[in-house]
Amino acid sequence: MAADESPSIAVHQQAFAGFCAGIVGTVLGFPLDTIKTKMQTSQMSAVEAIKTTQNQHGFKGFYRGVGSPLISLTILNTLNFSSYGYFCKQLNIQGITAEDKITSFQWKYGLAAACVGPIASLISTPFELVKTKLQLAKKSSIPGQEKIAGGTIRMASAIVKSEGISGLYHGHLVNTIREIVFLSTYFITYEHFKVYALNELNLSMPISTALSGGISGALGWLISFPLDNIKSNIQGLPIDLIHTRKTAIQIGKEILAKKGIVGLYAGVGPSIARAFIVSASRFSAYEYALTIVE
Repeated sequence: MAADESPSIAVHQQAFAGFCAGIVGTVLGFPLDTIKTKMQTSQMSAVEAIKTTQNQHGFKGFYRGVGSPLISLTILNTLNFSSYGYFCKQLNIQGITAEDKITSFQWKYGLAAACVGPIASLISTPFELVKTKLQLAKKSSIPGQEKIAGGTIRMASAIVKSEGISGLYHGHLVNTIREIVFLSTYFITYEHFKVYALNELNLSMPISTALSGGISGALGWLISFPLDNIKSNIQGLPIDLIHTRKTAIQIGKEILAKKGIVGLYAGVGPSIARAFIVSASRFSAYEYALTIVE
């Protein structure tokens, strides 16, 4: 729940709004996420990633693995917004009013959001893992192999069968750090820029919400993107390489050695575009849904 919203909003209202935000954001942004993942884990350009996906799976290939984030983001949006509101209250952060100026805001917004990171990663890590493996899965002529890559439940079951429950949390540490960096940037940018858009740019509330949401999402992803890149490379490794997997630091060093700093930002274009679209629609859907259930 954003800090400027009424504390009287009930849990079921937050759940409904989070559900709407998760569905809208995922459906609009998932194809760009698929392209981003392929670019991060290969030498493909955006155009090559699009052509490869289309040739291998057709249009539905851009939504391969969408089931996992549809479920996880429904849960995460409810959790993230409500937890953020809770931590804002615990830190005694005052609500935003129309008279507030951008200079009156403080770093505590970022701290409240950062506290949500470790909680969010408990849910996002396994779903990100399954989503990544499905996005990178290729059609196979090996009998039975295509079934493993055929859906969220099958892929998750294959991972658990091979590595146990802990296998679903491969890359958890780097993903937790990524969540902390992303969410703190995400919410503190949203809180500051929304007031600036309302009071300095004199934009309407719907436009301010969408624009602030889009900018906060894009900036959050830009800053946390190297961590997401490393996470994707860790989680994209084949299931049967459990004994030869490398740490986040090792993978980060390898990317730097092969591609330099630019390598850590492979796929950043589609990711930033996706982040702007998803975050703008997510905040808009969330706040609109709240007006429906009030």
